[in-house]
Amino acid sequence: MKAFIFAFLASFTLIAGLAAAQTIDFDLRINGNANKVYIPASGLGEIQPSTDLNTIIIPPPPALKHSYLASYLNNALWALVASKGTPGVGETGSDHSLQLQQNLQGSRVFLAFTKGDYRNVDSAIGAVEDGSFLLQNIPSFYFGSAQYIPVKLILAYTNLDLTGDATLQKGTFQVVFTNDGLSGGKPVINIRVV
Repeated sequence: MKAFIFAFLASFTLIAGLAAAQTIDFDLRINGNANKVYIPASGLGEIQPSTDLNTIIIPPPPALKHSYLASYLNNALWALVASKGTPGVGETGSDHSLQLQQNLQGSRVFLAFTKGDYRNVDSAIGAVEDGSFLLQNIPSFYFGSAQYIPVKLILAYTNLDLTGDATLQKGTFQVVFTNDGLSGGKPVINIRVV
């Protein structure tokens, strides 16, 4: 998987001894230019960093629909996601970067590394913008708002002898662990479903 560098750059402006609006800049640098970058703005959409970055001007709202940028390749997604802010993209030699500037007060940016493409972020941006994203059962840019995530649990202990081959499907079960004594100096634990 490609390496990345995430840099926080805070800039502070002082005018006549009084603190003015403080901003924070987020810069997610991604190795290579083979990725596609998605800019949620009228007339932009998907761009190719290796050829399009020199000509990109990101418009202000309302042409800029949301404050996020997504870079993706081979079902791997890197994104900067926020409810508000000024996004930008850049190219540094053979790499590219996703950038976002926000007011420091009330700042909240999500750094997403997951599977998929920009549609994963696009499906969750409404919850990010209205502040309900972190209130979801499973706040995620990949799994959606499902109530349950499939879990596969495989037990392997060197100091226990586990027996049984319980395989469970979706549902609620009573699982019983029974100590069946010792074998070769190890406790024998049987696992079964009632």
